Amino acid sequence: MKKKQIFISILSIFLFLSCKTTDNCISRIAFKKQLESPGPDLITFSLTSNEKEFEKYIEEYGLIEVVFNEKKFFKTKVFEIIKIEGNNYELKAMSPYFSLIDYYTEEQVHTLFNESSNMQINIILNDKKFVFTKC
Repeated sequence: MKKKQIFISILSIFLFLSCKTTDNCISRIAFKKQLESPGPDLITFSLTSNEKEFEKYIEEYGLIEVVFNEKKFFKTKVFEIIKIEGNNYELKAMSPYFSLIDYYTEEQVHTLFNESSNMQINIILNDKKFVFTKC
């Protein structure tokens, strides 16, 4: 009986530690064309954050870094964070990245988003860094 309890305890700890955190996660991506360019330039990410501190900083000036993988990433200072409701936010980022680099179509950007298992968004606001990963 004691071995069974130890096994269950170890298994529970392993499962707890291996679960992906959902404190800050990216649930969806959408695109719009603001300018006449071959690729989308206004990218909207749906975010969820359970960090109370994040809401305090969303009005601050800062920088975002969107990392799809080691070779595909961009940074921009042209963005807006909008609180939707509860812990849900929208991050609207303006970037010519998909128009300047290989002229991505919206479908190609969706494919890149869906296939990037390690994608993350680093939001730096007033020297405070918040890291979001895919849900």
